[in-house]
Amino acid sequence: MFVIFSIFAFCAETHPSFRVPLSTVKHIEMVYRYFHVSSARKVQKHIQRTAQAAAMAEMQPANNVSMTEPPDIQVEHPAIVFIDLMCLLFFALEYLMRVIFCPRKIKFLLSLQNIIDFLAVLPDFVQMIIIRVSPLQSPKASFVDFMFIIRVTRLFRIFRLIRHVPGLWILFYTLKASFNELLLMSVFLVIGMVIFASLMYFAENNEGFSNIPIGFWWSVVTMTTVGYGDMYPKSSFGYIIGSLCAISGLLMVAFTVPIIVSNFVLYYTHVQYGLAKKDRKPKSKIYMEDREAHNDTVDDLDLIHDEEAHLPDRDPM
Repeated sequence: MFVIFSIFAFCAETHPSFRVPLSTVKHIEMVYRYFHVSSARKVQKHIQRTAQAAAMAEMQPANNVSMTEPPDIQVEHPAIVFIDLMCLLFFALEYLMRVIFCPRKIKFLLSLQNIIDFLAVLPDFVQMIIIRVSPLQSPKASFVDFMFIIRVTRLFRIFRLIRHVPGLWILFYTLKASFNELLLMSVFLVIGMVIFASLMYFAENNEGFSNIPIGFWWSVVTMTTVGYGDMYPKSSFGYIIGSLCAISGLLMVAFTVPIIVSNFVLYYTHVQYGLAKKDRKPKSKIYMEDREAHNDTVDDLDLIHDEEAHLPDRDPM
């Protein structure tokens, strides 16, 4: 539930419908200044401009027009701010409690899921510390701009759903089992991208393909059958190259995707069989907690993956 609220706040705070003028939330201005990192910088800059305008207005002679205050700014709705802070507090306390009561702390800290959980809450606290220590009003504090890029790591919170949704584990293990196929597809894509971008550069040099790296974008879009239409050939030779690029992209997808689908069906069938087997048990024996069931599913998927890794290669017919 907190994961859903957190993702909602992360997305909603960028929408105009969830913004209000700063003048309407003066009573909680301190929260925006020091605890809501996405609004802290612009709020403090607005306060600085307001103070400068007031100081200049006092310095004006009585017969002159006084300086006008800077225009009001838009900040996130207070409900979004408090949802964000409550989710951050919950995630931080949950992670801290699990670290304290975990018997094997080193293994816990090195676990992939726990690393993701740590990265999901760390940026907010780092930014709060920087906001309190660094003078945001100073133009020399340009390094503070980097902390807003760190906020993107809040998206790691959505990966917390993996521990609660077994279907996401199926997808994860499918990608893990299909690593070689994905690597092969990437190699095909890179080779085709370089070849067709180079050919298109020499064929359409004066028609938008001014250099080979720009042709990389066209090659990827064409080979993956997306076709945005922002770049396209205009000469007869360019049409031939574009057709070959599209056909090679179809072959690349046709050769690799069925193997990935086969791995997904294997894991999905195993999970469905395990759930059906669990439903056939008497009700008196079903006292397993959700976390234990999740661990059993993950162990079974690991076993299937290990068995596949040790299977001997099949000789061609």
